[in-house]
Amino acid sequence: MKRKATAGFTIVELVMVIALLSVLATMTFTTLGDNVDANHYAETRAKMDAIRTAILGEDTVDGEGHRTRFGYLGDMGNFPVTLSSLTTQGSQPNWAYDTFYGFGSGWRGPYLAENFSNALAVDLDAWGNSFVYTTSPIPSITSQAADKANGGVLFDKDLVMSMSTNMWMSSVVGVVSDGPLRVGTATVEIRYPVQGAQTAVTNSSTASGTYVFNTVPYGIHSLAVTGASPVPAFGPVRIVVDRQFTAVAEHSMNLAGKSKVTLSSASNAAGTVTVNISSAYQQTLTVDYIVLTHDSANTLTSVKFGAAAAEAVPNIASGVKIKPRAAFTVAPGASAITLVFSADMTPVNYFLTIYWTSVDRRDTIQFST
Repeated sequence: MKRKATAGFTIVELVMVIALLSVLATMTFTTLGDNVDANHYAETRAKMDAIRTAILGEDTVDGEGHRTRFGYLGDMGNFPVTLSSLTTQGSQPNWAYDTFYGFGSGWRGPYLAENFSNALAVDLDAWGNSFVYTTSPIPSITSQAADKANGGVLFDKDLVMSMSTNMWMSSVVGVVSDGPLRVGTATVEIRYPVQGAQTAVTNSSTASGTYVFNTVPYGIHSLAVTGASPVPAFGPVRIVVDRQFTAVAEHSMNLAGKSKVTLSSASNAAGTVTVNISSAYQQTLTVDYIVLTHDSANTLTSVKFGAAAAEAVPNIASGVKIKPRAAFTVAPGASAITLVFSADMTPVNYFLTIYWTSVDRRDTIQFST
């Protein structure tokens, strides 16, 4: 009785099937690996975008076209030392709002949304590798991608996000004026955060009244024209710095109607009245002439402007113009005018009106002795 032949695979056929299955498996694993890397690449790019927004703030603007949120940089005035500074306060100063100057400074994070800060540490990419973060010379964040090495192609290619200075640093320019006139040598003060603390930087306006502050971080800051005391003589004015060159509107720093001098002191000693005055805007002003009015019948017999010699005057009554023989300037420090009367001047009320040569206006100081 004959046996039926059974179908089977030859050795060659088995080898070919195994090889084909190996190729298919390799293709499957490669495709799966590429899909994983593609997802990690997209997630890492999105996370880097979120970190940049956390540092530099959002691009949305208000009705006047100005940005309102400046992120970590706007609050602290600098880049974070490490990326974890965006989500963990540590020793960074608390945020506080200054009602007088009209802006706040300090840490008020976390600056990243939870879906980024909680899924992985803020300083890790989607592969779980640490970002390469630097703040100089140009702040940047780098992910070395799938191969964890510099360079590469496809999903091994580094992801680099730079934050050039035109994205976060400005030159603030403007003009100090007095009505239609420009005010030179006035001391202008700008305030903004540095390391989370409010910091004041001063500069003088030029002869044409212009001023400039370079390397100012983006954010909400304040401007003022300073006086002899810590309280600004004009301002502060709240400004938004959100462009590479921020031009401050001229009307924001117009001193029209503001007195140019302040009274430091006034004294009387047996008819010799000494008045100490100083420039209110830290600028040097030249006196053209003065007019002194008072409620006394006594007359003025001599006047002394600053360190110059006393000048005899012919019994000048109240309300008469007196012009210095030599140039007399009023500086930020106290400048003295000494008035000698024919008799004691106690008690008397005075109005000292000063006419300036450098600007087309006058100022009046009221005092009593």
